[in-house]
Amino acid sequence: MKRKLLFLISSLIIFYPQELSARDLVKVVDAEDGVIDYVWRDSINKKGKIVWWRTERVRYGADGNLKTHLIVDFSGDCSNMSYRIQKVYNQISGEKILTPKRLVSASPESVGFSLLEYVCSPK
Repeated sequence: MKRKLLFLISSLIIFYPQELSARDLVKVVDAEDGVIDYVWRDSINKKGKIVWWRTERVRYGADGNLKTHLIVDFSGDCSNMSYRIQKVYNQISGEKILTPKRLVSASPESVGFSLLEYVCSPK
């Protein structure tokens, strides 16, 4: 019995999916309206000034219950601080929006600008 338990624990440690680990999430924005944006650090992919990344956006209500949980894929241009939403996955409803949105120039006070600053900065 001890051998089976040891084998099971060893297997879980070896095959644990690293992409699901909370240590890969970096809190980038904690807005006053309760929205928190995390960047999946291992999703950042840069080629020159163009960057692709994934965020996780959550919002809790006053009652402490989860109200919004989105996973959003972005692409951006670090040279002019603009971005485009590529895909949105609503983790609560299961809805997927796969149509790329228009290119948006991020204003310095926006969430988009904060996300771009993080993903465009040298690591």
